[in-house]
Amino acid sequence: MKGIHTALAAGTFALAMSATSASAVVVSYAGHDYDVTSLYGTFKDMDDLLQSQVWWGNQEMARAFADLVGTSLGTPNRGGDAGPYFAFDVPETGEDFAVGWYIPSIAVRNVSANPQFVDANATYAVAERIGEVPLPAGGLLLVSGIAALAAASRRRKGQA
Repeated sequence: MKGIHTALAAGTFALAMSATSASAVVVSYAGHDYDVTSLYGTFKDMDDLLQSQVWWGNQEMARAFADLVGTSLGTPNRGGDAGPYFAFDVPETGEDFAVGWYIPSIAVRNVSANPQFVDANATYAVAERIGEVPLPAGGLLLVSGIAALAAASRRRKGQA
């Protein structure tokens, strides 16, 4: 019976750990948590990925994320005095920009107006919204927990 408890506990722990997202920096914005990491490459090579970010098309949100992250992911840009760039687009003009946390404040650079920025390697921030445990994993976790409680209850009754 002890082996069953150990197996159930190990399975429950493994499920709980698999649902946890590894993160470099977790930030909260507008009531949601985001796992923010960084990638090194050119704006041109990562264009699709950068355009899929939650702050794309929203300069204020890009600035807010840059401010929240600050230098938590290091200062890999501008010779070591700037955090990762948060790329965004200004829909009215169609120009692409990147905002980064520069010691000691935030600054913006126009990527569209400076072709050298499009092809230059830099570190850009990317984020993924952290969600709840997926329903199938959550259901399995719940069933495992209930089974463990039932087994423990039967064990106590058997000892009495």
